[in-house]
Amino acid sequence: LIYTNPRLSVKELTQKYSQLMDLGYSSQMKPRIKTFRRKMELIEKHAPRGRLLDIGCAAGYFLYVAQKKEWQIEGVEISKNLVKEAEELLNIKIKLGTLEDAQFPANHFDVVSMFDVFEHLPNPESALKEINRVMKPGGLLVINFPDFDSIFAKLMGRHWWLLLEDHLYYFTRKVLSEMLKKYGFEVLFFKPHWQDLTLIYLTKLLNTFSPRLSNVLSAIVRIMHLEDISLRYYAGQTTLIAEKV
Repeated sequence: LIYTNPRLSVKELTQKYSQLMDLGYSSQMKPRIKTFRRKMELIEKHAPRGRLLDIGCAAGYFLYVAQKKEWQIEGVEISKNLVKEAEELLNIKIKLGTLEDAQFPANHFDVVSMFDVFEHLPNPESALKEINRVMKPGGLLVINFPDFDSIFAKLMGRHWWLLLEDHLYYFTRKVLSEMLKKYGFEVLFFKPHWQDLTLIYLTKLLNTFSPRLSNVLSAIVRIMHLEDISLRYYAGQTTLIAEKV
């Protein structure tokens, strides 16, 4: 477990999440929904349909997929811009604020998910305690996280593009398993996370690794009119599914 930025406040985190809009977050709705459909298929192999809570749900794309599959959905998100987008584009209402702010009833949800969220939390152990409270016994917890012990992370070293300022913690599978056990969860399995994004968006993400390479590849993609082509890629992220015991 690595604590990288203890001085980043919730207000600063909110500002950074809002900046996702500047990166064209909404432009990636279709490929992100494609990714979430695969995640939904994985979840439904292990859980019957019921109540689902998505924490840090951004613009609600996973909730949209779950709702289409007839789940009863709830979501929380700290970015006003993304909450507004979810309501305007998808007609999905999301609670603005943190999990603790929402004050959900105890033993309420069959599935709780956090996609690319857990590493941002100022107090992940407090979040796990609250998740345990709102989840039904036998419910499933789904966490997608940058795996600090992944081959990709080791190969990229300090150039790993998931080494971001607003990632407060980095986890290995072992550390996360031990933390989850402490708060009443048993990990069922880990699975590499493959995500779909457009080529032009991926070239922008490369800017954190090499601005020059990012600009060159962006120009090539535009010249060849490949901006809207989506690519499925792996960058060292892992999905785990755990059960409340």
